[in-house]
Amino acid sequence: MLDRQLVAAYKAVEAAWRPFTKMTTLSKIDEDARRFAIYGGDNLLPRVGEKGEYLASPRNELRYLIQVNKRGRQFDISWESLINDDLGALRDTPERFGRAAERTEHRIVTSLYASDVGAHVEGNGGNLYQVGVNAAATVLSVPALEVGVQTMNMF
Repeated sequence: MLDRQLVAAYKAVEAAWRPFTKMTTLSKIDEDARRFAIYGGDNLLPRVGEKGEYLASPRNELRYLIQVNKRGRQFDISWESLINDDLGALRDTPERFGRAAERTEHRIVTSLYASDVGAHVEGNGGNLYQVGVNAAATVLSVPALEVGVQTMNMF
């Protein structure tokens, strides 16, 4: 019963990153599982003039390394403690574990694209983000936020 509650709590939150990611399964857990992706053909369509030629779309292959990591924790509690939980303090444990799983996935996926300074798959090999763009990150304060808003307005 607890596992069903945990899964329900995990699925209750629609993660913002799910629409632009692809989840898959691996057949085995290897240190060096190599995967590949075929990309191209699904980027923006170019404009074609009257009686113009439709240009061919390139398809490319990208090989990359993927690793599976196992994450989790357990909650050590006795059966007697569950029975004697008059205040219901332990009742939300499955929901807490479900939220922890969702937050962990969110952190992992966000770190993948937020720290990406390598060549991006689509495009002309340009970087998704520039190196050192957050090098001068400061504490959240009113002056720091004003500087951030001014910087964003320059774009």
